Amino acid sequence: TGAPAGKHVFHVELLPPSGESRFFMRRNLTAPNGQLDFSFRMAFNDPPGNWRLLIKDVLSGMTREHPFVLKK
Repeated sequence: TGAPAGKHVFHVELLPPSGESRFFMRRNLTAPNGQLDFSFRMAFNDPPGNWRLLIKDVLSGMTREHPFVLKK
């Protein structure tokens, strides 16, 4: 209620259509004030289809999922 957000750590993972977790597509990111900007680079040979971006607040366990479609 009006108090600034503290420092958070988010586990961020990008899952391909197969759902197979890849080491190089996940990372833990520090979020000062509870917010951050980040990016994953998509490779030319990444498979097209339904991908999912999963973001989990490590401390609270709260998770958000953002699906998107990669087209060729």
